[in-house]
Amino acid sequence: MIDLDLKLFRIINDLSGQSSALDTVSIFFARWLIFIMIALVIFFSLRQLLKDSAVRRRSEIVRDTVIVLRSSLASICAIFDGLILSLFLFRPRPFVVLTDVNLLINPPLTAKSFPSDHAIISFALAFSVLMLHRRLGAVLLICAGAVAVGRVLVGVHYPLDVLAGAILGTAWALIITLIGRHLRDEARVDKLVTPKH
Repeated sequence: MIDLDLKLFRIINDLSGQSSALDTVSIFFARWLIFIMIALVIFFSLRQLLKDSAVRRRSEIVRDTVIVLRSSLASICAIFDGLILSLFLFRPRPFVVLTDVNLLINPPLTAKSFPSDHAIISFALAFSVLMLHRRLGAVLLICAGAVAVGRVLVGVHYPLDVLAGAILGTAWALIITLIGRHLRDEARVDKLVTPKH
C-alpha cells in the first residue's frame, strides 16, 4: 500500500513544474479553495436572512441553519479525530523525507502529513451540505476533490493522506447527520425561528 502511495505521489507531483498554468491552479486548489468553500456555505446560509422579511422562506432558513450547525460539528469532530490519529500514526510530509519533490507552496507549519486536515474539512463540509442541499453539496464535493488533488500536486501530502482525510471527513458528516436526524434538529431549529405571538 505504501509503495503504491509513493508511486501515485510521484506521478501526481511530477506534473508540477511542467506548466505555470497548472502550477497556479494547483496552488489555488491547495491553499485557497477551502476558504471559498467555507465562504460559499456561509453565503448560502445567510442569504435568506438578508432578504426582506416578506419574502423569507422559513423552511430554507431552517435548512440553512442546520447546514451550518452540522457542517461545523462534523468538521470539528473530524479534525479532532485526525489529530488523535496523527499522534499514533505520525507520518512526515513528502518534502521532508523525499528528494526531488516539487514543493510549490511554503512548507506548512505542522510537520504531520497523515491525515490531511484540508481534506478532512473540505469533505466534512461537502457531505454535510450534500445531505440537505443537493446542488450546493455537489459543487462542494467537486471542490473537495480539487482540494485533495491540489495538496498532492503542490507536494505537501501523499495520496493516502488526502484519502484518509476524505474518509474521516465524510464519516463524521454522516455521523453528525444521523445524530441530527435522530434528535430532530430541523424541528428544533424550526421552533427557534418561528416567531412567538
